[in-house]
Amino acid sequence: MRRRRVKGIWWGLWLGVAFLLLVSGVRASTLPGFYVEFVDGDNNGTVSFTAVFANADSRTYWVGIASTDHSWVSSGLAISANSSVTRSFDLSPGTYDIYVAWDTSGDSNPDTYVWTSQPGMAAYTVNESDPSPSLSIAWQKGIDFSQFQFSFSGDGFRVHAVPLPAAAGLLSLGLFGVGVVRRRSRRTPGKVR
Repeated sequence: MRRRRVKGIWWGLWLGVAFLLLVSGVRASTLPGFYVEFVDGDNNGTVSFTAVFANADSRTYWVGIASTDHSWVSSGLAISANSSVTRSFDLSPGTYDIYVAWDTSGDSNPDTYVWTSQPGMAAYTVNESDPSPSLSIAWQKGIDFSQFQFSFSGDGFRVHAVPLPAAAGLLSLGLFGVGVVRRRSRRTPGKVR
C-alpha cells in the first residue's frame, strides 16, 4: 500500500511540474512574450509618442511594429551601427507586436526578425511618471540596444502578456485526466493486473 502511495505522489508531482512548465512557456527561466497596446489618451484618433533607439552594436538593425497576427508589418526604421535615432510617431490606437530585425543575406534588407511576443526575446520596464509615461524594452539574445524607449504625452500604453495557446491548456487538461483515470483504475475492485 505504501508503494502505491509513493507512486501516486510521484505521478502528481510529475503532472504539477509539466503543468508549470507549460504555463511558464516551456522553460521556467524564459521571459514571457508580450504585446503593447497603444492607447489614445486624448481621444483625437491617434497615439503620438517619441521613440529613442540607441544601437550599440556593430550592425544595422530595423525596428518596427506589426499586428498581433503579423498580417500587417511596418517597413521598419533603420538604426545604423553605433548610432541613435530619436523620432516622433503618430499611430492608430491598437495592440501591436514590436520587432527588431537585421540583415543576414547581405542585401541591406532585414530578413531575420525577433518579436516581443516571442518568449525569451525581450523584457520591459514601465515608468509611469506623470505627465509622460514611458516604456523601455531590453532585448535579449545578443541584440545590443542601449536604449529602446517609447515616451508618451497625452496618450499612453498598456502591456499585455501573450495568452497561453489553447493547445497547451488542452494538453495540461489531458494530462490531468490521464492521472485521474489511472488513479481510479487502481482503485477498481477485482481488476486483474
